[in-house]
Amino acid sequence: MKTSITMDFDQQTPVYLQDLIADASVSKAEELLQQVDTDGVSIDWELQVKNGKSIVWMVLSGFRVFNKLIIIGSTRKMHYDLALFDEMMQINNDQSNQIRELVKENIRLKEQLAKLHQPS
Repeated sequence: MKTSITMDFDQQTPVYLQDLIADASVSKAEELLQQVDTDGVSIDWELQVKNGKSIVWMVLSGFRVFNKLIIIGSTRKMHYDLALFDEMMQINNDQSNQIRELVKENIRLKEQLAKLHQPS
């Protein structure tokens, strides 16, 4: 038997995790968020989630990408390949390093351009 949960969000209205979590699971949700904030990833947290007027058990996991927390969930246990998370974090780190290098190069080029335009 499959359980279907649909959460339709208006893009203009922010949806907060605490509004989706049942009261009995609020402290666990806070622990999940704290672990994601500290470690960058946290997996397999069983929490009670509001689904309309009912409450369902869901397995939530989260990770941090570009200073944003991403939370995903399923009504059944997800079997993660931790190598996937490691690879995603490595890609994130590589891209961050590339951005830093590009910013440094941009600053260097601006300084060179400014020197060219200085009166002699």
